[in-house]
Amino acid sequence: MDHVTHSGSEQPDGRPNPTWHRGVARADRVFAVLTEIPAGILVLVEILLLFSGVISRYVFHKPLTWSDELASTLFLWLAMLGSVVAFRRSSHMRMTALVSLAPARMREVLELIAVGAGATCLALMAHPASEFAGEE
Repeated sequence: MDHVTHSGSEQPDGRPNPTWHRGVARADRVFAVLTEIPAGILVLVEILLLFSGVISRYVFHKPLTWSDELASTLFLWLAMLGSVVAFRRSSHMRMTALVSLAPARMREVLELIAVGAGATCLALMAHPASEFAGEE
């Protein structure tokens, strides 16, 4: 009798487990909402903030001294949220020219390496980033 070990993502007959896939898809949608909506709001706030700073400075000749600092801080948040959105959509900057030339099986390995490298970079930056945010 063959004993086959299978992951929680497959049924004993090898078909995908729909419950597991639905759970992951739902978590992905929740994560998308939690990152994409705030990123969109930040873009709008950045536009309004920078526009009001320009109007204040060049039309009324009374610059908003705090607007540049706030815009810089919000831009950092926007860059981080944008990175999450790009990473989630698999559209983050990487060497796609080399990946597209590789055979299909090798492409899967290269995609896994790209995701692993991005996740490793994020993990290495998490602690210094939280310290910096705490100081700011």
